[in-house]
Amino acid sequence: MRFGSGEEMMQGGWKLGWWAVLMGSWLTGAVCIADEPRLWSDRSGKFSTPAEFIRLESGVVRLRKNDGSVIDVPLSKLSPADQRFVARSRKTSRSRGDAGVVRFGDRNQSKASVRDANADAGGLDAIADSVVMISTNDIMGASGFGSGFVIGPNWIATNHHVVEQAMQVEVRFRDGTTTKVEGCVAIDEGRDLAILKVDSIPAGIRPLQSRRDASTPLGMSVVAIGHPQGFSHTISRGNVNALRRTVELPMTVQQDLKASANTNWIQTDAVISNGSSGGPILDSNGAVIGIATWIIPGEQLGFAVHVSHLVELMGQSRSAKKLIPFPLHAPADHPMVPLEDEVAKIMNQISRRIEEVMVRDLENIDFEDVHPAKEFVPRFRELAASQPKTRGAFQALFAALQLAATGPDSVQPQTEFIIQQLRRDHFRDEGMKYVAFSLVPVDHDAARDFMKELVQRGSHVDTKACSALALAIHLKNRSAEPMKEEDRELVLRLLKYVINSETQAELEGESILEIARAIHHAVEHLTVGVMPPALAAKTTDGRSVSLDTKPGVAKLVVFSASWCGPSERLYPHLRYYRHLYKEDQLQIIGVYGDDQQTVEQLQQIGKVSWPSISQPASDAIFDLWQVRSLPTVYLMDQDGVIRFISFGYPGSRLDQEVSKLLAPTGNEKVAGTQAVPPVIIVNPVPQRVELAPRPESAPKDAPSSEVASTPTVAPTPETAPARKVAVAPKTHLSEKLDAPDRNPLPTESASSSMGSADRITKAYDESLVHDPMPLDLSGVVNCGLDSGNTGMPLDHLGGVPRGDVTMAGIPFQILDEFVQLKGRFRRQGYPKSVRVPVDKDFDYLFMLNGCKQWQTEGRSFVATVTFVYDDGTKAHQLLTYGEHLSDYWVFGEPQDLPHAEVAWTGTNEAIQKKPGWTLTLYAMRVKNPRPEQTVREVIYESNLAGAIAPFAVAMTVANYD
Repeated sequence: MRFGSGEEMMQGGWKLGWWAVLMGSWLTGAVCIADEPRLWSDRSGKFSTPAEFIRLESGVVRLRKNDGSVIDVPLSKLSPADQRFVARSRKTSRSRGDAGVVRFGDRNQSKASVRDANADAGGLDAIADSVVMISTNDIMGASGFGSGFVIGPNWIATNHHVVEQAMQVEVRFRDGTTTKVEGCVAIDEGRDLAILKVDSIPAGIRPLQSRRDASTPLGMSVVAIGHPQGFSHTISRGNVNALRRTVELPMTVQQDLKASANTNWIQTDAVISNGSSGGPILDSNGAVIGIATWIIPGEQLGFAVHVSHLVELMGQSRSAKKLIPFPLHAPADHPMVPLEDEVAKIMNQISRRIEEVMVRDLENIDFEDVHPAKEFVPRFRELAASQPKTRGAFQALFAALQLAATGPDSVQPQTEFIIQQLRRDHFRDEGMKYVAFSLVPVDHDAARDFMKELVQRGSHVDTKACSALALAIHLKNRSAEPMKEEDRELVLRLLKYVINSETQAELEGESILEIARAIHHAVEHLTVGVMPPALAAKTTDGRSVSLDTKPGVAKLVVFSASWCGPSERLYPHLRYYRHLYKEDQLQIIGVYGDDQQTVEQLQQIGKVSWPSISQPASDAIFDLWQVRSLPTVYLMDQDGVIRFISFGYPGSRLDQEVSKLLAPTGNEKVAGTQAVPPVIIVNPVPQRVELAPRPESAPKDAPSSEVASTPTVAPTPETAPARKVAVAPKTHLSEKLDAPDRNPLPTESASSSMGSADRITKAYDESLVHDPMPLDLSGVVNCGLDSGNTGMPLDHLGGVPRGDVTMAGIPFQILDEFVQLKGRFRRQGYPKSVRVPVDKDFDYLFMLNGCKQWQTEGRSFVATVTFVYDDGTKAHQLLTYGEHLSDYWVFGEPQDLPHAEVAWTGTNEAIQKKPGWTLTLYAMRVKNPRPEQTVREVIYESNLAGAIAPFAVAMTVANYD
């Protein structure tokens, strides 16, 4: 559960809030109306189109596109996901005896209810014409989109956050008509509402009406219409689950939402996602009851601002005499507002270039080759040089700096030249304070020197203060933990300088002084190597608890909430610590974003067994400890010094840190050989798996497939004896060929892929693999094999063997947890990428992997492997769905992929509920283009392709000849 902070806003240059990461869980199992299109793709992902499935005849799939045209596509050419969809549709059609149309409601509904549903769908079809897609372009040319709906002549209602960062806004109607947005008639930032004024509205489109009855009964059926992930006019059903005011929301949500205290929210389970923001939530009569606004990522908890607030804003708007122009809330001295014509022209070209890149086949293209910085940084510099010391030159250099800061390594040297031009021609400009914030992510001596120069010789108070804050954040971010004392002192001095200044500057509406005070408090009290702030309160049972209660005892302070899925995943670890260590070894204190009754219920059912502080007492502690994500964990040593901090679910990393801190004393009450809760879920071993003989050192009476129960030290993955499992490779593996040079690994230069790498361009033969080395994933695993993703009971890999295994002829080491990456609107609580240390030269990287969900939105690549070499250079491999990895649930017989073998198949209690489906892992192989050079680390990164959420169970590197 991740929230925004002032520090993150400055690093990213834009405002990050709860609703800025909104709509994080679009569920593909949602019920849809008969004419709802889905996105169809071919096997490569190059072809994609939204269309309605009509029928399958003689191996040809007939589809009806949004414009009404009909196309025929051979079934064999469609993606595996689309083929499964067709198979399910035909099966459903046969079982129901109808044309296979998916309708509202239960599949076993009566004929009368089907007729009612069809009539309902017809009414919704007309209502959907009044729902629009809102497209935006921000100050750097990046595009975005959201939903809205017609509420009056040339008036469109939407969320404030949809257009908050926009420089230009366009509205597209269902018939394809587009119109420009002139500006905002009115905005209500505290309730996240905006009313837009457009040039015109197509004839025949009627404004949606608001619900006249102010009451909103619990359990009432509702319909959401929007454009999740760009799927135009998607309709989903749900119910009203609760009505809440902002003050009734958990404190952590209130802090990030920053909504008016008396705002009314409708909680619904209607399926909404990215792009649904601003869309209407309707009652059964088609009247608007709310506007879809935000969700809790990872949970099916959606929230819509009540329509009464929109009605109130509409009343105020009728007296408005002038429009509010874009960009909203732009400071008057921002260097990019308004854009000069020549700069705007290049910005527009960047937007078009990004759009072109996204539709290309990027499988054989390095990201460095397609990043816009490579082409446009020089163009901006040339523009600035052609008209020095002008506003247009300043904007061009500012834009060049933004691009270079986020661009590839090859562009970084230009940063120094950009800074030189800014120093020479614009040092005294008031906009230099924004330049300082742009330099925060730039790891270059020239950037640090320039920020110091602005602090010392800046021409304005605001410039000096903002530069000092930017430099402090930059130094803090690049310091290793724990920070060196001299680094900490320098950062604190810079922050104190800001606090003592007379600056009135703001960043995204937040005072620079307040941001500096918050970071100063964090550096002084909330970083590794320092003493934490005070913590003292009454627990739910009325007892007093504080960090001073038990001197000389290690302490674990955990901030969590019952409604947060990652928090619930952490509780078994904490119960295990209570079972493993005595109270004079480790004190656990829980601080909750829940009221006392809720926490007491957690205690009664056994989920929580440690001293717990509930609301309202916990609210002040959340503020003092600056908690912005859940769960947040602080581990202190026996002297009270912070030794480990985790924002989000820490997984086995926390187990290791606790074990390392509490060195063996011989006083442990109970221990196990795994640093996981002592809950054993026994799954049948697949027939293709053979258990190797138990190590001779194992106790004779220890269970053969479980763990010993009495070690003398707290367990870690390094000390735990691994179970040996060997999986017989398939007989045809050595006959499988790679697609010849169809997917070469992109590199910095053509010559870098020659030399010893040329010996692995021939047909792959597993017998030539030698010197394998399994990689240690213990520092990056984040999801339990047996537990999976909280909130999705079928999302786990229970049944997969553990320990040292051989699959597809490659030895792997499988832990009790694996690496789960995030998708664009699925599994938002997981990281986008992980870094795995290697420090070895090798020919091949083998990965035991797969992905969850299958909808790629037509993108051809879903993940990236990056090799980081000892000289700092990088090479990237783009991984394609259906080529390198595929869904871990396979209908029918799993098949090898061009760059991956079926390594293991099995079952568990979840997949057993789906007859005909098989749990599958693939052994993917990736060639290293420079096998003669030491690889420092491997980065595994999700490309956020639709619902695709890649994962890795194990990794191994090996040589090949």
